[in-house]
Amino acid sequence: MIGDLRHRLSLQSRSRVPDGAGGFTETWADVAAHPVVYAAIRAVGGTEALRAGQLQGTTTYRLLLRYREDINADMRLSDGAGHYDIIAVLDRDGRKQYLEVTATRQG
Repeated sequence: MIGDLRHRLSLQSRSRVPDGAGGFTETWADVAAHPVVYAAIRAVGGTEALRAGQLQGTTTYRLLLRYREDINADMRLSDGAGHYDIIAVLDRDGRKQYLEVTATRQG
């Protein structure tokens, strides 16, 4: 199982920065403490939809990674070429060894 955790990802959190006009701009940055995680990634489903006149696909993935307490559904995992938007985080067997993360990716 450890050998399957071969995909290097950065854990990122969202922040809102004032834009000076009363609104906010959304930015993403690596979490301060230990942003790098290694994961096994498996595609489990997908959809296609027409958005703004273009066909766009969304793929759902299951990512398995070592347990950490600081991951939640307001974060994402980035591989440099794109990102996985986290939907759910589950302690895989209740023993705090591995997390099973459900995420989506556009593309």
